[in-house]
Amino acid sequence: MQDSVEREVALECLKPEFAKNPAALDGFRALVQARAGVVHPYITPVYEAQETKGTVYYTRELVRGRNLTQLHAAGTRLTPDQAMSIFLATS
Repeated sequence: MQDSVEREVALECLKPEFAKNPAALDGFRALVQARAGVVHPYITPVYEAQETKGTVYYTRELVRGRNLTQLHAAGTRLTPDQAMSIFLATS
């Protein structure tokens, strides 16, 4: 929860075992910076990036719903148009 504006957010953390690895830390920070610089309907906006007590993280928009793994496990079948839309959005 982003208390200052009463908004639920998703929290993405760098795994603790990678936080001491300079290359992993630089890569994580570069990824967050790149995401923060993009405005696109299929990329959630980054709200904040921080490092607190050795934990490196960022917050982003929280998207509700099921992911593809959950849909598959539930036996949901995508239409060809839905599959193509997802493919094009992620390529």
